[in-house]
Formats: sequence, structure tokens, C-alpha cells
Amino acid sequence: MRHLIRWIIVTALVQCFVLLVLAWLIPGFSLGSAGTALISAAIISIVLALAWPVIMIIAGRFHPALFPIFTFALSGLAVYLVGVVDVEGFRVDSIWVGIVVALGMTAGGVVIGAIFSLDDSTSYTWFVVRPLRKKLVKGPAPATPGILFLEIDGLALPILQQAIAGGYMPTLKRWIDEGSHTLLPWEPDLSSQTSASQAGILLGDNTGIPAFRWYDKPSGKLMVSSKMATARELEHRLSSGEGLLANGGASRWNVFSGDAPDCLCTFSAVGDKTRNISKSYAAYFSNPYSLARMISLLFTDVGRESWQSWRQRRNNVLPRIHRTFKYAFIRGSTTTVMQEASLFMLISDMFRGVPAVYNTFFAYDEVAHHSGIDRPNAFKALSTPDRVFAKLEHATKLAPRPYEFVVLSDHGQ
Repeated sequence: MRHLIRWIIVTALVQCFVLLVLAWLIPGFSLGSAGTALISAAIISIVLALAWPVIMIIAGRFHPALFPIFTFALSGLAVYLVGVVDVEGFRVDSIWVGIVVALGMTAGGVVIGAIFSLDDSTSYTWFVVRPLRKKLVKGPAPATPGILFLEIDGLALPILQQAIAGGYMPTLKRWIDEGSHTLLPWEPDLSSQTSASQAGILLGDNTGIPAFRWYDKPSGKLMVSSKMATARELEHRLSSGEGLLANGGASRWNVFSGDAPDCLCTFSAVGDKTRNISKSYAAYFSNPYSLARMISLLFTDVGRESWQSWRQRRNNVLPRIHRTFKYAFIRGSTTTVMQEASLFMLISDMFRGVPAVYNTFFAYDEVAHHSGIDRPNAFKALSTPDRVFAKLEHATKLAPRPYEFVVLSDHGQ
């Protein structure tokens, strides 16, 4: 109860500040005073909290491509109707203004939370996890535990140990301290990179993958691990049909499928119409909170990368490489967009009772290649998957079957 009260107070103050900024920026939206902003923030937050589950149900009846249109329109209508309430000085001129205000409140709250490291677990549970559970949990599931394989790309054991000791990964530290998990090392073979390691883990065989890029004499062509055509051909060669995920499992953000029947964002399975894709993931785009949250975190991380790159240049940190503005968006995509999508997918998978899921988190690998494997920027990139793990742990309490977590890496750098 104390945690809930603290969350309500912090949320009200943050949203009050956001509303004052929005009233200054947006024509057609005005507030009378700071007191009005506080009352309005409370009313709008309550209305949206009650309305969004209904909005998701209504939007879910239409084609997925129309989800964002209907959800934004209905959210704007909810804010516009709040303007009808007789709060002195509070004015919303139209539904269009209401849409901007609704998205701005979510985005502003997320950005402030990201900058000041405020925990948004309660908000995420209320606006994302609860509606997903209501939609996806369909009766009892097997009592046998399911497994989530959570791979952190490119993470070596000594770096992980430093991150845990430095306080960057409190969730993993707690699991180790409580005895639910044990930290164990393992070594990849001479081709220490993702395609070779994931082929071994997911398919049980990585024969014929000598490097990230190589000339394949039997086929007479250049093979590049990051190309979808290469991934498809390698899986065709190596798959025995009995991979790690063959018995009803799911593959998310991987190079190879592990023979999973359900694949999403898996290189070797892109365009394969024989694979199943659950329509529940379209709900990601029908949830105004998760969509605005993802966009806000993306631009926050773009700003963070620009700041960190400038600091390296100012302090003449060596060695270093040139980090472009284009790279800032590439980094933001791996550290926020892909991780937010992974979190949503994995929670959906748990609520659907999928027996085994393998998901790759690329954020650390991307940042470490550009910032350095053991520099503060890279360690901070490990904090985000750790927070994802904490949210997944909480979601297991609501899932229809128990789940166990296996956190692993495919290779070190």
C-alpha cells in the first residue's frame, strides 16, 4: 500500500509538470494555475486508466493497421471529455488537441522517468500487463514450468561480474544472492560470434560457420551472417528438426529459429509462411501507453547517445571511434525499441502459456562495439535488460503456468 501511495503521489507531480509544459507548447490547451494542473492531471490520469482497457477492446475489433488511429482518437476523446468538467481555467479545444495531450502526458512521464531513473513498474503493470492478461489468459495451463531463454548478446563473464558488482544489474544480483540462479562460465569455439554460437545453442550444430563473413567454396559465394539469405541457407543445412524450441516453442529476435513453429523477428524465418505468428502482438500498437512509451524512450536514448559521445570527445577518451547521429538512432532502436518489443512479446508468450521462448537482447553488444566493452556507457546498457528481467519476473506471478529463467550469452567480446 505504501508503494502504491508513493507511486500515485510521484505520478501526479510528474504529470502536473508535464501538463504545465504542454499548456505552454500546445495552442488550444490551457490551464489556469499550478493547482488546476494538479487537479487536471489527477482527473485525466484516472479517466485514461479506466478508459484504456475499454479502448483496447474497441480497437481490437478492427484491422491491426487501424489500431493506432482508433486508440489515439479514443484517447483524445477521453481527454476532450475531461475538458467538459467544470475545472476553472482548464480548456481543451478539440479532440485533436486531446490526442496530443494524451500522448504528451505519457511521453513526458516516460522521458522524465528515464532521465531521473524513476521506476515505472506500477504504471507498466496497470496499463500493459493487466490488459494483456485479461485478453490472453484462457483457462488453466499445464503445471509444468515453462522456460524463457534470455540471451544478452556479446556479454563476457568478467564484464557481467563487474556490472553486478557495480550495481548495474540488481535483479540478477538478487537472483544469485537468493540462490535461485548460479553464475557459470562457458566458452564458444573459435568462431566467437552470434551466428556460430546461436546455431550451436538453438540447432545443436554449427558446422561450416568459420566466421561472421566467409567465402563458401561448395556454394561458390560469399556468406555474411547478418544477411537473411545466409541465415535461411545455414538453418536449412544444419536443422535436424529437433532444435531447442521444436516442441511448441517460440523464437524472438534471433538469427536462427531453433525449429520453433512460432517465429517473430527471426532472421532465418523471415518470409516463411509455414511459421505461426500470434496476432496478439498487434496489441502492442493498439496500446497508447506502450506505443508512446516506446517512442519516448527511443528519443531519450538518442539524446543520451549524443551526450555520451560528446563527453568522450571532450574528455579525449582513447581509444574511441566516430559515432554519427545516424548511429544514435540505430543504438536507440536496439536499446529501446527492440527491448520494449521483446518485453511485450515475452509477457504475451507467458500469458499464452508457450512452453519455451528464446529471445536475444542486442543492446549491450551494440553499445559495447561503439563505446567500449567495459566503459560506463556499456554498463548502463546492461541496466535496461535487467529492468526487463524484473518486469518479466513480476509477470510470472500472473501467468497461467510457472516459468523459469535462463539468462545466457552467446559469446564475449
